[in-house]
Amino acid sequence: AVIPGGRLDLAIQLGAENQLGPYEVVLVQDGMRYAFASGALKLENRQRILQVKLDLSRVPPGESRLGIRPSGQEGKYYKVMLE
Repeated sequence: AVIPGGRLDLAIQLGAENQLGPYEVVLVQDGMRYAFASGALKLENRQRILQVKLDLSRVPPGESRLGIRPSGQEGKYYKVMLE
């Protein structure tokens, strides 16, 4: 996925296997954590949506990893390209 830089209001759709409740989102690039946000995974129109605000204005463009996890648990990382 390609993500623009700047301050973002993200709505992330997660699969049915994800439990509703608090989640954490982190953006990592070259082993350095640049942004962190927390929000709640909620059911909206039968879809599981996690809404978070991330400030990516200080993150250099390039390949990054977006981590999504339930608060206090293990999560998954996804490759993203930051513009």
